[in-house]
This record gives sequence, structure tokens and C-alpha cells, in this order.
Amino acid sequence: MRLLTIAILTIPILYLVGCSPMRYLCNYTLKDWPRYASYTTAKKPPLPPNQSIKVVSYNIKHGKKVNKALKLLKDNGLDNADIILAQELTPNAVLAISENLGYNYIYYPAILHPVLKQDFGNAIFSRWPILNDEKIILPHLKSRRRQRIAIKATVLINEKKVTVYSLHMGIFIKPDDRKRLVDIIIKPLPRDSNYFIIGGDFNSFTRKDRQLITEAFKDEGFDLASQDLGWTYKQWYLFNRKVALDHIFTKNMETVAQGKIESPKPSDHIPIWVDLNFLEN
Repeated sequence: MRLLTIAILTIPILYLVGCSPMRYLCNYTLKDWPRYASYTTAKKPPLPPNQSIKVVSYNIKHGKKVNKALKLLKDNGLDNADIILAQELTPNAVLAISENLGYNYIYYPAILHPVLKQDFGNAIFSRWPILNDEKIILPHLKSRRRQRIAIKATVLINEKKVTVYSLHMGIFIKPDDRKRLVDIIIKPLPRDSNYFIIGGDFNSFTRKDRQLITEAFKDEGFDLASQDLGWTYKQWYLFNRKVALDHIFTKNMETVAQGKIESPKPSDHIPIWVDLNFLEN
């Protein structure tokens, strides 16, 4: 009787957050739950005011090989990046990155993964103070379709407020709809910040996808900081075709260097990075 009572009480909660007890998919449709965060793990790095900052974007496939991903970052000098934008993480993977590399973080799961049976979503890791955060649910959600999100954080770097996004777009989205998703993210940019970094996995498989995404950002004054990096993803079911799915866009910042680590061993994506200077407004 006790188990039956628990089940009856749980069913309304499941529906409230977008879960169905008759399916294996659970979309977290509440904007503030579940939420994982630590604002106090990192110590403020002693950067001179005019030194560039390094930003990494990395989709770590299902967070399964996080230890190998950490080694890849360390071996290539990316473990000291100021900001890491990450996708496809579980809570354990988030903790592993934060504790091993010493980062503050904000992590919002988009779903309870039907195969992993764990929370699954995006994170922002920062060596600088995080002032606030928010989950943005991307629209075009259909029945039995996995929810996609962007997460936003305001990071304080040398007394400059930087608005940072880590996003993960869906795969089966028409190019025009993909452009509309970008508009939804960047149209309501906060007015109390002058600097913006938006990166992640855009799932931009076609040239038209990439063109329309880039145009949408350009219309709002953004630059593609990672424009010369080429492919970031390859997979056997695409006959190892290489495509550019991961990008970093910036506003009021200058790209002084960029690169990628061509090692797909921990994930089907590879990490990309950019070095940025602040432009005076």
C-alpha cells in the first residue's frame, strides 16, 4: 500500500516537469529545476586587466569518458581556460570537471536521459565569479521529442560583466527554424552587460544551417570567433564525414587566437577554443 501511495503522488509531479510514466522520456520543463551550481569552487585568477581570456566549447558525448576528456584538456593546455562551455553532461561528469580543474559552475539538465537514466544537459564552468544564471528552454518541442536548452550566466571578469551562453540545438530542425532559435536567444540580451559569448553544439550539419545561424548572429552585432576552425564532429554512421557543429560567437570582443584539438577519442565532438580581448565601448 505504501508503494502504491508513493506512485500515485509521483505521477502528478512527473507530468508537471514534462515526464510521462508511460514513456521513457522526461523533459524538464520547469525553468528553475533541477539546477546544480557551485559559485565558490574557483579562486579569482590573477589576470592583468588587458590580458586575453580563453574560452573552450566541448560536447563530451554523454559525459561517459569525462576522465579521458579531462586528460585531453590538460595535455593541450585547455585546463586553465577562463570559461568552458560544455554539453551532454551528467551530474557526475560536472562534478569531475569542477573538482579536478577547480571551476565554479552552473548546470541545468534538459532531460532525464532515457538510456543513461541520469540528468543530462549543459554546463558553464568559470574561473571567475558567477553572478547569476538562467535556463532557456528552446521551442519547437514536440511529443516524445527530447527537449533542448541554452543556459545563461553572468560572469564578472576584471570588473566587466560578461553574459555567457552554453547551448545545444536539436538535430532535426529546418534551417529557417534554426535561425529563429538564434533570434529567441539573442533578441532579449540583458542590457546591464556589454560583452557576450555564445557557444556550444548547434548541430549545423548543412551549409545552409551554418549560413543562416551566422547571419542571425551578425544581424545583432555578433562575430563568429571560431570561423576558421573547420570540422568539429565526425561519426561512423556518417561514413566519418566531418562537419562543423560547434561554434563560438562573441559581441564587443576581439578574437586574437583560435584552435581545436583533433582527438575524437573521448567524444564524437572535438574541443574548440578561442582567445578573446575586450573591446572598449
